[in-house]
Amino acid sequence: RQLAGQVAWITGASQGIGEDVARVLAAEGMHLALTARSADKLEHLAAALRQAHPEIRVLAAPADVRDPDALAGVVTAIEK
Repeated sequence: RQLAGQVAWITGASQGIGEDVARVLAAEGMHLALTARSADKLEHLAAALRQAHPEIRVLAAPADVRDPDALAGVVTAIEK
């Protein structure tokens, strides 16, 4: 588990490949910052990952990656 304890920021995390990547990295013990436009789907995924992997931290940060101001807020939240 070389990745355990590291932090990954996944965009498009609420479905598809982004969701799959989040699940794989959580299983590896990585702390996750999840971003997508769909706040409901994102929070659902974050809650499921927290329950399945209580040893990791999961930040759900809804945002549109095309909006630089929104991304700046996500970066600040991740750094905290």
